[in-house]
Amino acid sequence: MFGARQDHVLVAGNLYSALKHRLRGSPCRTYVSDMKLRVVAAEAFFYPDVMVSCDARDHAAELFLQYPRLIIEVLLAGTSAFDRRAKAAAYRRLPSLREYVLVDIDARRLQDCHETTACRFECLDLELPMAEIFEDVKGS
Repeated sequence: MFGARQDHVLVAGNLYSALKHRLRGSPCRTYVSDMKLRVVAAEAFFYPDVMVSCDARDHAAELFLQYPRLIIEVLLAGTSAFDRRAKAAAYRRLPSLREYVLVDIDARRLQDCHETTACRFECLDLELPMAEIFEDVKGS
């Protein structure tokens, strides 16, 4: 792992904060990149930028999650291909996963989100304004 550029950290933090706030009081919890994800079917571990799990087994886990509903990766130039291919293939093997979202900071968009004002996370039944996701990012 190497250091991320400031925009990457800001966007991941904005997503974590917004999701955590909106999911407060629900059975879902939001996790940041220090929380490890185990993909048993792929015999691999990953550190996604942001994850949401609504599974009590994950809430009881100490070292890693296994049942996320949502995974978000903020793309970096050096890891973009890996996020789009290898990680995506591994994540698709998670039965609990409902959405895998890639964030392109330079294009100011989230994969499969064609709205310019907000991004809808169907698996959580919530929407986040793009301005909140990209808050404090240069050019925002």
